[in-house]
Amino acid sequence: MKKITLIVLLAVICISATAQYKKASFFTRNGKFYGLKAGVHLFGNGVSATPSVAFIYGKDKGKNKIWHWWDLEYTAKSKYSYTTKDNNVGGTTAGVNGKIGGMLTWRYNWCFYFGDNKNEDIKGLPFAKVAVEVVLAGRGSAIETVTPSNASPEKRTYLEGANGGIDIGGGYTYKISEKTTLIGVAGYRWILNDGSYPAFFTNPSHPFVNIGFRFAKKKEDD
Repeated sequence: MKKITLIVLLAVICISATAQYKKASFFTRNGKFYGLKAGVHLFGNGVSATPSVAFIYGKDKGKNKIWHWWDLEYTAKSKYSYTTKDNNVGGTTAGVNGKIGGMLTWRYNWCFYFGDNKNEDIKGLPFAKVAVEVVLAGRGSAIETVTPSNASPEKRTYLEGANGGIDIGGGYTYKISEKTTLIGVAGYRWILNDGSYPAFFTNPSHPFVNIGFRFAKKKEDD
């Protein structure tokens, strides 16, 4: 119940931020951008490093150091492997190997530039960011094998379905042209997993790395 409440809270934050963008005429004012990025979730803990791809959209008006963007991200299937106690035979272990489905994530990123982003002559700027996210779908089914086949693993693979989390990180933007900017981000993501019973999490808290391009829309007068 506690986990569901936290996920709902994250979703409310995302929806609230969307509403604020609409009030500010987000889709008609200067600074709107869209783009694509690719990355890797460095899950560890028995879960393979897994690639992801995302559509991004946001606003960076260049009038202050704060800017925002959204991710709609798809993360590919992951392989996993772990060892746990075998409940059938005392003092023995069971090995579990499998593959779990991909997932679709909705994320809101709030960023702060370190440097003078009002100066058009400066091409590269570092920034810090914090984000909240909600897993919309996926990670709900797995295909796995247990060794030995008659074992009863104490720890079970957790099929998340809906989930959420927060992350912090840093990055760098480099303006290639008036409308095209290269963006790179790295950081650490905390996932709201339920630790109240023995479980193996295929979406654990983990580091991440992303790189992509954002493309500015044609500027209009405010």
